[in-house]
Amino acid sequence: MLEDHEPAWCVPLMAQFAGALEAAPEDEGLRSIRQEIARDPFMEAAYRYGVPHWLKTHGSEAAERDGAVRTVRHWDPQTGLVRCRIVAESGRMLDAMGLTRITLVLSAPQGPAAGPARGGSAPHRQGPRLRAVPSLGD
Repeated sequence: MLEDHEPAWCVPLMAQFAGALEAAPEDEGLRSIRQEIARDPFMEAAYRYGVPHWLKTHGSEAAERDGAVRTVRHWDPQTGLVRCRIVAESGRMLDAMGLTRITLVLSAPQGPAAGPARGGSAPHRQGPRLRAVPSLGD
């Protein structure tokens, strides 16, 4: 789903994580995540070497979530790649818990659709559709 995973998603998120850990080095949750990163050689290399290089190249402002534009692969193969703007928000309750709500606001498709067309011809698009998903508890 996340297009250009390493340069567009992983490294910026790890840069944000590094900033959070630097601001709260005693936070048990953050320390636990840091230990998980250290267990994976690829992630550890990205954290130790990729993040500092990326920050030097792009600047610390590039690690900001709110307003960032990234590319995702839409769940519908007919749609293909879609740019999305990240909107970060934190109300009083979320802020008190140290949380931020992240919303991905999708824009128009950016390229040719991936995968085969369904039914031989392009379907007429009428805009977004809602889909009901049954609850596991029902």
